[in-house]
Amino acid sequence: MNQQYVLQEVSKYLSRFKEQVKIQNKNSEFSINIHAENVLIDIFNVIYDVDLVNLNYQEGKNYDSIDLGDRSGKIAIQVTSTKKIGKIKDTLLKYKKNKHYENYEEVYIFILVGRQEKYSTKSLDKIIENKFTFDQAIHIVDFPILYTKLNEINNFEKTLKVLNLLKEQFSDFRVDKPVEIKPSDFFIKGASGIEISCKQAERGSEYLLCFPVDIIAPKKITVRFEQVGLAFRVVFEENVTVQLPVSFDIGLESGDGEYFFPKNTNEYFIGQYDFDDDGIDEIIIAVKDEVLSDNAIQVNVFKYYPPARQEHVYRKENWELMGNFLGGLMFPCEAKITDNSVRMDRNHRGFYYEWTCVKGRFINTGDY
Repeated sequence: MNQQYVLQEVSKYLSRFKEQVKIQNKNSEFSINIHAENVLIDIFNVIYDVDLVNLNYQEGKNYDSIDLGDRSGKIAIQVTSTKKIGKIKDTLLKYKKNKHYENYEEVYIFILVGRQEKYSTKSLDKIIENKFTFDQAIHIVDFPILYTKLNEINNFEKTLKVLNLLKEQFSDFRVDKPVEIKPSDFFIKGASGIEISCKQAERGSEYLLCFPVDIIAPKKITVRFEQVGLAFRVVFEENVTVQLPVSFDIGLESGDGEYFFPKNTNEYFIGQYDFDDDGIDEIIIAVKDEVLSDNAIQVNVFKYYPPARQEHVYRKENWELMGNFLGGLMFPCEAKITDNSVRMDRNHRGFYYEWTCVKGRFINTGDY
């Protein structure tokens, strides 16, 4: 395990943390914000070398402008899911009014949903009045800034500690729990994801994606029945959606001779795995058709090329179908992902299907 790998994992979990807050806040579920404060305490302590406590649990004190405070008085932190400048101003006004600057050297404002790119320095300076130091570029932070700070520290022990703290909270997190089965029972093994039935897919399901926090990336995949088939769409900020060109040759049955519909007995897998080791997971969408006489699985693997600008998320060039693999005559009917390969054992004379990613492209390495 090396520093770069651990940083990539930290990035994924920070992204998951942020999206969980945004989804629950959008549904007026704000208890996650309180939970976030307690999770962030340990992460801040590692990154900033402080000893924070949750001030909301301190009796008889007025801490309406700060949530976390260092025991030695180095820093105080306000944790909020509101990124507008009005919230920043209100926090600083109360911080000044209560003279917290006499007890803490610096104050930080952590934006759970992501900070704005810029804030008006002049309007903030009017509030501060030189009573304490506050630089909007330094003291208004979010998850990408935490990641950057951890990267700059370049301390493997600290990075690993942050990863373990995040894993404790979010390693089993899924937006949707469509089936009560363990990942070890999924027909796609070795990748993070969810397994859903055809009926669940038709009614509508979603899977929360994990991408590095420093790129423009979709936050989830949705699947639902549209017209005559299932549509798999990635969802970006502001609910911008892009449909992925998923292609299946199995798991279909004829309706009136002209159209083909998904079989009600199908099972689907949606997940992620980094086949080409570039730090950005590929997206896996697969179907299992055990009704077919030869027990078949078909796997689509999509590579994502992050655009440089938000307005370019619509571009088809952002997505590439790296592979479309089909295997049959398998007992049990399952696929295993190991290292850079997708393998399906036929359990007959040692034969197997296998496709391996080499220099960003899949090649057939099977023996069947």
